[in-house]
Amino acid sequence: MPPTIRHDEQRLETARSRINLLRSQINSVRSGYNPADVGHPHGFPFNNLTVAAGGEAFPSGVNFKAKLRENGNAVDKVLSTHEVRLAGVSRALTVNLRIGEETEFNNLNTANTVGLPNTTTNTNTTTNTNTTNASTNTSKAS
Repeated sequence: MPPTIRHDEQRLETARSRINLLRSQINSVRSGYNPADVGHPHGFPFNNLTVAAGGEAFPSGVNFKAKLRENGNAVDKVLSTHEVRLAGVSRALTVNLRIGEETEFNNLNTANTVGLPNTTTNTNTTTNTNTTNASTNTSKAS
């Protein structure tokens, strides 16, 4: 007997939702907002941090401004990279959910075509957040 493959759509959907929430929070932080307190934006984007540290004649202030800008850009770049990677994971989970649903649908159609009894007892629902249409395959045991 071949091994059983579990495709837990609810877990995948939960993981995708959490990843998208994290992506949203990363973008908020990059924009200068505290995701825990979005009603009170206090900051600035990391790549636009500035400080009043004396004029151009004050070398320590000039160096501090340059280091702050450099570090702010580095932090923004790291956050941007994480957001891009999380977007890829979210897309992969979306594809995985669609493939699982399509496979289940094709298996049911094949079983019905050849006259096998329908023993599926679960409901598979996948929502594509990229479009306005939701694809639903619902089947009950006969």
